[in-house]
Amino acid sequence: MQPAKIISNVPMPEKYVGFADLPNQIFRHYAMEGFDFNLMVVGEPGLGKSTFINNLFMCDVYVDTKYPEPMTSDSEPLMDIRNSFTTIQEKGIKLRLNLIDTPGYGVALDNRSNSDKIVKYIDQKYSEYLDWEFSSARAQYRDSRIHCCLYFVVPSGQKLKPIDLEFLGKVHNKVNVVLAIGRADSLTPDDLSQFKKRILEELEVNNIKIYQFPQTMIKTLDDKEKVENYLNRSPFAVVSSNTTLEINGKHVRCRKYPWGVCDVENVQHSDFLPLRSLLLRTCTAHLINTTHNVFYEAFRSSNEAHPHIDTSDSSYKYIEEEKTRFASFVEEKKSEYKEKTEKYIREIQERISELEAGYKDRIQSLEADIANMPTMTSSTSVSTRSNKSNTKLDHENTNPDEKKKKKKIF
Repeated sequence: MQPAKIISNVPMPEKYVGFADLPNQIFRHYAMEGFDFNLMVVGEPGLGKSTFINNLFMCDVYVDTKYPEPMTSDSEPLMDIRNSFTTIQEKGIKLRLNLIDTPGYGVALDNRSNSDKIVKYIDQKYSEYLDWEFSSARAQYRDSRIHCCLYFVVPSGQKLKPIDLEFLGKVHNKVNVVLAIGRADSLTPDDLSQFKKRILEELEVNNIKIYQFPQTMIKTLDDKEKVENYLNRSPFAVVSSNTTLEINGKHVRCRKYPWGVCDVENVQHSDFLPLRSLLLRTCTAHLINTTHNVFYEAFRSSNEAHPHIDTSDSSYKYIEEEKTRFASFVEEKKSEYKEKTEKYIREIQERISELEAGYKDRIQSLEADIANMPTMTSSTSVSTRSNKSNTKLDHENTNPDEKKKKKKIF
């Protein structure tokens, strides 16, 4: 096989052919179909996670942010995983948003099972997608794999908690993890800066890798300098609020204090705007592709020795029905063969019994004949002797004249 020749001078069509319209075709396709984006939010209660999500999408995604009380076991609350589905539309583009919340995370005395439960949920979604891939007749499937895990850190100003390190250590190689410091307005700028440095150091020491926003995609943007500045803000210190005030003729979401106002979308007050820009404006597609090409492929490779088969697939059911039908046919033929064999054996045994009975009768007859043979011999000899004696007496009693006559005759 000869190597392909590399064309140095790429030919240009003389007229418009049409493949240059491919990006527009893709746009029209996704404009009609829409996108699926699955966002998991994890963190301790009271960090403003629900409010942050509403601010992130600029609408009330969580209409009722109050969940029912988590289930309890021995007077101790248990963490739960709950989904919230909604469809958001912006400029004709539909986003099917699946929010995965974890109420009850980190509130128990022993939280070791929390991370295991979340990891199990993530693997379950990968397994469901793998089952769908292995099915021969693929029905329409809505991707439920976690594209991004937004983890909220308590603004302690010191370092990460053991529960943070345990969770991040278990999920960082399974999902895109983005760190956010909740209620960051409770820290001074200096304390916040030092806190970010300690977090990054701890992540490096524990070999925990969080999601790195791609530099190659940033360089293609017109405002790349501004976005590159956003990248240096990780982990992101966010502030969220449901309160809207008019400041300088603009309605802004902010938190009001006796000494001033904290604007949620002001980059000098919060990293909310950089985080939203990176998550939704710049890297949403990259998060989805990374989930499929990196984390899902790793999961699939680790499960190649245990292929998944969708038992609900029609072809699989057909195979099972054929196996059942063949097994029934084999059992029927076995039963028929057994019945014929038993009948043949019975006929042979009956014939043998008849022959044995005839043989016994013949033997008995011969034995009876043999037993009667001496009596017949003695009676025959007695009759012979009596005949001889009678003949002799007749000869002796004959007249002499008769004897002479007999002699003359001869």
